[in-house]
Amino acid sequence: MEEGIHQMSLGDHSFRMDATRTDEFGKLARTLNHMASQIECDSLTGLLSRQEFDRRIAVELVRSVRYGHTFTVLMLDLDHFKCVNDLHGHPAGDDVLRSITARLSRNFRSTDSFARYGGEEFVAVLSETGVGGAKILAGRPCEIVAAESVTISAGVAIPVTISIVCATYRTDGATAESMVAAADITLYSAKRSGRNRAETYHSGLEATQPSPSTPPTL
Repeated sequence: MEEGIHQMSLGDHSFRMDATRTDEFGKLARTLNHMASQIECDSLTGLLSRQEFDRRIAVELVRSVRYGHTFTVLMLDLDHFKCVNDLHGHPAGDDVLRSITARLSRNFRSTDSFARYGGEEFVAVLSETGVGGAKILAGRPCEIVAAESVTISAGVAIPVTISIVCATYRTDGATAESMVAAADITLYSAKRSGRNRAETYHSGLEATQPSPSTPPTL
Protein backbone atom coordinates (compact mmCIF):
# COMPACT_ATOMS: atom_id res chain seq x y z
CA MET A 1 0.00 0.00 0.00
CA GLU A 2 2.75 2.45 1.00
CA GLU A 3 4.71 1.68 -2.16
CA GLY A 4 1.65 2.27 -4.34
CA ILE A 5 0.88 5.62 -2.72
CA HIS A 6 4.54 6.60 -3.08
CA GLN A 7 4.57 5.73 -6.80
CA MET A 8 1.38 7.70 -7.41
CA SER A 9 2.82 10.69 -5.55
CA LEU A 10 5.71 10.56 -8.02
CA GLY A 11 3.26 10.72 -10.92
CA ASP A 12 3.43 7.03 -11.86
CA HIS A 13 -0.25 6.31 -12.52
CA SER A 14 0.51 2.99 -14.23
CA PHE A 15 1.26 1.44 -10.84
CA ARG A 16 -1.51 -0.78 -9.42
CA MET A 17 -1.93 -1.90 -5.81
CA ASP A 18 -2.93 -5.34 -4.62
CA ALA A 19 -6.72 -5.12 -4.41
CA THR A 20 -7.44 -8.75 -3.55
CA ARG A 21 -7.98 -8.12 0.15
CA THR A 22 -11.59 -7.96 1.38
CA ASP A 23 -11.01 -5.53 4.25
CA GLU A 24 -10.86 -1.72 4.27
CA PHE A 25 -7.32 -1.78 2.85
CA GLY A 26 -8.56 -3.75 -0.15
CA LYS A 27 -11.39 -1.28 -0.67
CA LEU A 28 -8.94 1.63 -0.48
CA ALA A 29 -6.59 -0.07 -2.96
CA ARG A 30 -9.43 -0.55 -5.45
CA THR A 31 -10.43 3.10 -5.10
CA LEU A 32 -6.87 4.31 -5.64
CA ASN A 33 -6.40 1.98 -8.61
CA HIS A 34 -9.56 3.39 -10.17
CA MET A 35 -8.38 6.95 -9.59
CA ALA A 36 -5.02 6.15 -11.16
CA SER A 37 -6.62 4.62 -14.26
CA GLN A 38 -8.84 7.70 -14.65
CA ILE A 39 -5.78 9.96 -14.62
CA GLU A 40 -3.75 7.68 -16.88
CA CYS A 41 -6.36 7.39 -19.65
CA ASP A 42 -8.28 9.85 -21.81
CA SER A 43 -11.99 9.44 -21.03
CA LEU A 44 -13.22 9.80 -24.63
CA THR A 45 -10.81 7.62 -26.58
CA GLY A 46 -9.36 5.33 -23.93
CA LEU A 47 -5.86 6.32 -25.02
CA LEU A 48 -3.20 7.51 -22.61
CA SER A 49 -3.80 11.01 -21.28
CA ARG A 50 -1.48 13.93 -21.97
CA GLN A 51 -0.31 13.79 -18.37
CA GLU A 52 0.65 10.14 -18.76
CA PHE A 53 2.36 10.90 -22.09
CA ASP A 54 4.47 13.56 -20.36
CA ARG A 55 5.53 11.01 -17.76
CA ARG A 56 6.33 8.33 -20.31
CA ILE A 57 8.40 10.55 -22.59
CA ALA A 58 10.39 11.62 -19.53
CA VAL A 59 11.02 7.97 -18.64
CA GLU A 60 11.99 7.20 -22.25
CA LEU A 61 14.41 10.11 -22.28
CA VAL A 62 16.14 8.89 -19.12
CA ARG A 63 16.38 5.37 -20.55
CA SER A 64 17.80 6.62 -23.84
CA VAL A 65 20.40 8.78 -22.11
CA ARG A 66 21.46 5.93 -19.85
CA TYR A 67 21.74 3.23 -22.50
CA GLY A 68 22.58 5.29 -25.58
CA HIS A 69 19.33 4.41 -27.34
CA THR A 70 17.18 6.63 -29.52
CA PHE A 71 13.44 7.11 -29.80
CA THR A 72 10.99 9.11 -31.87
CA VAL A 73 7.95 11.23 -31.09
CA LEU A 74 5.08 11.16 -33.57
CA MET A 75 2.50 13.94 -33.62
CA LEU A 76 -0.78 13.21 -35.42
CA ASP A 77 -3.53 15.70 -36.22
CA LEU A 78 -6.87 15.08 -37.95
CA ASP A 79 -7.24 17.34 -40.99
CA HIS A 80 -10.11 19.87 -41.10
CA PHE A 81 -11.61 18.40 -37.93
CA LYS A 82 -13.32 21.68 -37.09
CA CYS A 83 -15.47 21.20 -40.20
CA VAL A 84 -16.74 17.88 -38.82
CA ASN A 85 -17.89 19.53 -35.61
CA ASP A 86 -19.37 22.52 -37.44
CA LEU A 87 -21.28 20.47 -40.04
CA HIS A 88 -22.32 17.42 -38.02
CA GLY A 89 -22.07 18.46 -34.37
CA HIS A 90 -19.72 17.59 -31.54
CA PRO A 91 -21.22 14.12 -30.88
CA ALA A 92 -20.34 13.23 -34.48
CA GLY A 93 -16.86 14.61 -33.88
CA ASP A 94 -16.55 12.32 -30.85
CA ASP A 95 -17.61 9.37 -33.03
CA VAL A 96 -14.86 10.22 -35.51
CA LEU A 97 -12.23 10.55 -32.79
CA ARG A 98 -13.13 7.20 -31.24
CA SER A 99 -13.21 5.44 -34.60
CA ILE A 100 -9.91 6.85 -35.83
CA THR A 101 -8.03 6.26 -32.59
CA ALA A 102 -9.25 2.66 -32.46
CA ARG A 103 -8.02 2.21 -36.02
CA LEU A 104 -4.68 3.81 -35.30
CA SER A 105 -4.10 1.94 -32.05
CA ARG A 106 -3.79 -1.33 -33.96
CA ASN A 107 -0.89 0.17 -35.92
CA PHE A 108 1.35 0.73 -32.91
CA ARG A 109 3.57 -1.79 -31.16
CA SER A 110 3.02 -2.85 -27.56
CA THR A 111 6.21 -0.99 -26.62
CA ASP A 112 4.92 2.32 -28.03
CA SER A 113 2.95 4.88 -26.01
CA PHE A 114 -0.01 6.36 -27.91
CA ALA A 115 -1.81 9.29 -26.25
CA ARG A 116 -4.39 11.97 -26.89
CA TYR A 117 -2.55 15.28 -26.70
CA GLY A 118 -5.64 17.47 -26.86
CA GLY A 119 -8.64 17.99 -29.15
CA GLU A 120 -7.96 16.18 -32.43
CA GLU A 121 -4.21 15.98 -31.82
CA PHE A 122 -2.39 12.83 -30.75
CA VAL A 123 1.18 11.86 -29.89
CA ALA A 124 3.13 8.64 -29.68
CA VAL A 125 6.50 7.68 -28.26
CA LEU A 126 8.20 5.05 -30.43
CA SER A 127 10.80 3.27 -28.32
CA GLU A 128 14.20 2.53 -29.84
CA THR A 129 13.16 3.95 -33.20
CA GLY A 130 15.50 6.11 -35.28
CA VAL A 131 14.83 8.38 -38.23
CA GLY A 132 14.62 5.60 -40.82
CA GLY A 133 12.17 3.49 -38.83
CA ALA A 134 10.13 6.55 -37.93
CA LYS A 135 9.63 7.48 -41.58
CA ILE A 136 8.29 4.00 -42.32
CA LEU A 137 5.99 3.92 -39.28
CA ALA A 138 4.72 7.46 -39.85
CA GLY A 139 3.46 6.75 -43.36
CA ARG A 140 1.22 3.84 -42.42
CA PRO A 141 -1.35 5.72 -40.32
CA CYS A 142 -1.99 8.17 -43.18
CA GLU A 143 -2.92 5.27 -45.45
CA ILE A 144 -4.98 3.53 -42.78
CA VAL A 145 -7.07 6.62 -42.00
CA ALA A 146 -7.63 7.72 -45.61
CA ALA A 147 -8.56 4.22 -46.79
CA GLU A 148 -11.99 4.17 -45.12
CA SER A 149 -14.56 6.82 -44.22
CA VAL A 150 -16.04 7.00 -40.72
CA THR A 151 -19.77 6.34 -40.50
CA ILE A 152 -21.28 8.34 -37.66
CA SER A 153 -24.41 7.45 -35.69
CA ALA A 154 -26.63 9.35 -38.16
CA GLY A 155 -25.48 6.97 -40.90
CA VAL A 156 -23.41 9.61 -42.70
CA ALA A 157 -20.01 8.53 -44.04
CA ILE A 158 -17.33 11.15 -43.35
CA PRO A 159 -14.00 10.98 -45.20
CA VAL A 160 -11.10 11.65 -42.85
CA THR A 161 -7.39 12.25 -43.42
CA ILE A 162 -4.58 12.85 -40.99
CA SER A 163 -1.26 14.68 -40.98
CA ILE A 164 1.63 12.98 -39.18
CA VAL A 165 5.09 14.25 -38.30
CA CYS A 166 8.02 12.87 -36.37
CA ALA A 167 10.99 14.16 -34.37
CA THR A 168 13.82 11.88 -33.26
CA TYR A 169 15.88 12.10 -30.07
CA ARG A 170 19.34 13.61 -30.55
CA THR A 171 18.74 14.24 -34.26
CA ASP A 172 15.91 16.74 -33.73
CA GLY A 173 16.03 17.49 -30.03
CA ALA A 174 17.73 16.50 -26.78
CA THR A 175 14.83 17.16 -24.39
CA ALA A 176 11.16 16.25 -24.33
CA GLU A 177 10.25 19.89 -24.81
CA SER A 178 12.53 20.41 -27.82
CA MET A 179 11.31 17.22 -29.50
CA VAL A 180 7.65 18.16 -29.08
CA ALA A 181 8.45 21.68 -30.32
CA ALA A 182 10.20 20.24 -33.41
CA ALA A 183 7.20 18.00 -34.10
CA ASP A 184 4.83 20.95 -33.70
CA ILE A 185 6.82 23.02 -36.21
CA THR A 186 6.82 20.12 -38.67
CA LEU A 187 3.08 19.68 -38.27
CA TYR A 188 2.50 23.26 -39.37
CA SER A 189 4.64 22.55 -42.44
CA ALA A 190 2.62 19.42 -43.24
CA LYS A 191 -0.62 21.40 -43.01
CA ARG A 192 0.72 24.08 -45.33
CA SER A 193 1.88 21.44 -47.80
CA GLY A 194 -1.59 20.00 -48.29
CA ARG A 195 -2.25 17.70 -45.33
CA ASN A 196 -2.80 13.92 -45.53
CA ARG A 197 0.94 13.33 -45.40
CA ALA A 198 3.83 12.29 -43.18
CA GLU A 199 6.81 14.59 -42.71
CA THR A 200 9.98 14.61 -40.64
CA TYR A 201 11.60 17.58 -38.97
CA HIS A 202 14.57 19.32 -40.58
CA SER A 203 16.42 22.49 -39.72
CA GLY A 204 15.02 25.59 -41.33
CA LEU A 205 11.37 24.77 -40.70
CA GLU A 206 11.29 27.42 -37.99
CA ALA A 207 11.43 30.07 -40.72
CA THR A 208 8.10 28.83 -42.11
CA GLN A 209 6.22 29.49 -38.88
CA PRO A 210 3.39 32.05 -39.04
CA SER A 211 3.62 35.37 -37.27
CA PRO A 212 1.76 35.62 -33.93
CA SER A 213 -0.98 37.63 -35.67
CA THR A 214 -1.61 34.95 -38.31
CA PRO A 215 -4.53 32.67 -37.34
CA PRO A 216 -3.76 28.93 -37.63
CA THR A 217 -5.41 26.89 -40.36
CA LEU A 218 -6.77 23.54 -39.22
